Amino acid sequence: MISGPCAPQMRIVLMGDHVTALPEESLRACPVDFVVTGGDFDLGLLTICEHLRTGSPLEPGIWWRDGDALRDSGPFTARRRDHGQRVLVDRELTKWWLYGEHLFYKPCTYTMVGRDCWRPRCPFCSWTTLWPRFGTRTPESLLDEIELVTDNLATASGGGR
Repeated sequence: MISGPCAPQMRIVLMGDHVTALPEESLRACPVDFVVTGGDFDLGLLTICEHLRTGSPLEPGIWWRDGDALRDSGPFTARRRDHGQRVLVDRELTKWWLYGEHLFYKPCTYTMVGRDCWRPRCPFCSWTTLWPRFGTRTPESLLDEIELVTDNLATASGGGR
């Protein structure tokens, strides 16, 4: 754990293609607390937060420091949750107005209906490791999100930012 006057108990987490391929090397080379392997980095980070808050076990694909030893929770597997059951992004928290296509129209925001690659056979691509199976949300889930966005964000004070 890194500490200092501004963040006395800050935890540092690495995630991405390189640490997925070489998590042990990454922990040895960087003074970080955790490494999340696999492609569902948001869910891996969530399991670390739940572990730190409640002591719940870490799900597969997480590496961490235990004193001088390096530990892992087992090999990454396609994560646990159906894409249709994922929590929607808190668009205010993530400042949604900063990520639109401002050259074309305002307001604008994104949704994510599918996660993974629909052609997971390319031997040169890291996605075959990160996203081993294609998963999508239900049409109903997407329509619920669109309704939420149009009802709440387009007319909100942030809509014209």
